[in-house]
Amino acid sequence: MKRDAQRCFIAHAPADAEFAARLAEDLESVGRTPDDDLDSCGTVIAVLSAAALEAVEVRDPVLAAKREALELVSVLVEDCELPPPLVGKPSVPYWGDREEALEVLRSAVGEDVGGLDDIMVTADRREKEAEEEARRARYSMPDESFASNRPAVIGAVVLGAVILGALGFTLLSGGDDGQAAAAAPARPKAPAPTRTTKAPPPPPPEPTRTPEEWKTIGTEAVTALRAALQADDIGLSIEQRDRAKQAFTKAGVAAPAELAELDRILAPEEAWHRRFQSAVSDFCGENYAKAKTAFDAMAEERPRDRRAAEYVKHIYYNLAVTKLQELEPWESVYYLDEFLKREKDASVQDLRGFAVRHREGAKLGYEYTKRVDTLRRRRAGCS
Repeated sequence: MKRDAQRCFIAHAPADAEFAARLAEDLESVGRTPDDDLDSCGTVIAVLSAAALEAVEVRDPVLAAKREALELVSVLVEDCELPPPLVGKPSVPYWGDREEALEVLRSAVGEDVGGLDDIMVTADRREKEAEEEARRARYSMPDESFASNRPAVIGAVVLGAVILGALGFTLLSGGDDGQAAAAAPARPKAPAPTRTTKAPPPPPPEPTRTPEEWKTIGTEAVTALRAALQADDIGLSIEQRDRAKQAFTKAGVAAPAELAELDRILAPEEAWHRRFQSAVSDFCGENYAKAKTAFDAMAEERPRDRRAAEYVKHIYYNLAVTKLQELEPWESVYYLDEFLKREKDASVQDLRGFAVRHREGAKLGYEYTKRVDTLRRRRAGCS
């Protein structure tokens, strides 16, 4: 069913039904149509009171609006804390003067004002507008001053008009020599100055080295390569291997046998390193299925290398957070159990208990959304 942007669904607790009926009348007066069918509405109006904060009649439509990216507006029957999904959304205080509240409501949802993207008229804004008007009045000319100088002003305006008219007539007619002036060749325009852009300075030339110096650089790189391999720093090993090969080539000499042997040792490490970086890239892009397949294979190949196994735990944790924030806590329990099989973490154990308490069919009220909205996915290795 296509949603109508002008239709509003009023989400309210049973205790606020009488207020919701009055609000429906106010919505009609500002050009909106109240509707009991949430699927046909483009806006959800949440009536907030102490009773509404835990009411499923308010919670479910608000969460549905958040999922569907509908417009959300809160109408406050009394001064109360906004639930997380409504923080930052337009809110209309209705516990004071009704006429003033109606004005704010019109600014928030009235069709003649442009909808929710316009700035709501609030008491603070009206106060600022009054201050600005007073400031302008202090620096503007009083009406009496203008009235007293009106003859002089009018005379100056008339004189200016006469002068401009005469000047315009002279330019158009050219006097007695108007035709000659029209036939006169146009004055050539001066050529526009050209702007010269300085080219960026060339990079400094590579220092000239003797073959012996290049050979020394290559020997140092082989030593650094050996140390990097012992430290299991594959990235640095690749860098030093390439540096050594370049140096011996510029020296014009054959590379030592040790470099070939170290390169042979590095080859499988380099291949594993590139696979690992590719899997991290998939993890950062939240392609968890592909990343987990790669990390599982690498963890099985090298059980002593814990890096791949750590990323598998990150994937299970992130999937659990996703399910919690998608209002499916019962689905998150599986992923949290898989995490806890790999590591006993007190905070994750606590999160699992929270998910179990909010199993399928349980009320997902304000306390639930307050906690899950603060959860963050793990982004190890992601920029």
